[in-house]
Amino acid sequence: AVALVRSAHSRHVVPAIKAAGGVDDEVAAPCEASASEARDRMQSLLAPQVGTMLGVTAHLFGVGLARLLRSRQHVQDYLPPEDGDGVDAPPISNSPTAACTAACTCFQRACSDVRARMRLEESDDDTNATALVCRLTSVARTRWISHLLRYKYAPAGALRLAADVNAWVGAVRSAFKGSEQSSDAREAIASFSGLASLTSLLMVGDDAVVGLVADDAMWSGHGVDVSIVKAMAACRLSSSSSAAAAALL
Repeated sequence: AVALVRSAHSRHVVPAIKAAGGVDDEVAAPCEASASEARDRMQSLLAPQVGTMLGVTAHLFGVGLARLLRSRQHVQDYLPPEDGDGVDAPPISNSPTAACTAACTCFQRACSDVRARMRLEESDDDTNATALVCRLTSVARTRWISHLLRYKYAPAGALRLAADVNAWVGAVRSAFKGSEQSSDAREAIASFSGLASLTSLLMVGDDAVVGLVADDAMWSGHGVDVSIVKAMAACRLSSSSSAAAAALL
């Protein structure tokens, strides 16, 4: 609606005033100013409704994404059986998990649908579409991190987690296709690519995990909140009986 008001003003009101025969600048200027004022007033009135709509849409998307992740994720994805567990250990996979693939597909479809539905024929302004895609990206990251913290991890699970992070980075790049160099796109992509640093918690021994958690500078450089790091480390050590696990947990 906001985009439509802007478009109507720029494409119809302004040209009509300028094209009106016998209308001099002294008359045209006040007319255009009044039209601009009406446009701005309408935009300010609609802004709260637009914000509410974006918030509700993002929330519903997040709820659906969380359910999808839970339905597709398997405990063995990040905690594969090892030799000696009574079964032969399968080859370590370096492909994204089924849950991640499904979630990324859902995210990409949602973003594509947003841009398609909010692209008005009478306006080239995609401000609201971009804002909603940014919101969906933020919600997806929050929901995915919360989902990851439901599971236990083994060192062999690092490859799967790394593959999942890469899949998400690709999905976010796709959502901002054509505007990858914009500040919104760069921030969104970095918010996911920085999560690759969490794999370091999975690839080291128990005693080294505590030291990594304490490296605030490293996590800050990757844009990962320390609270997430500590929670992920707890997942990594939750099945361990080492002194490091006891100290952290």
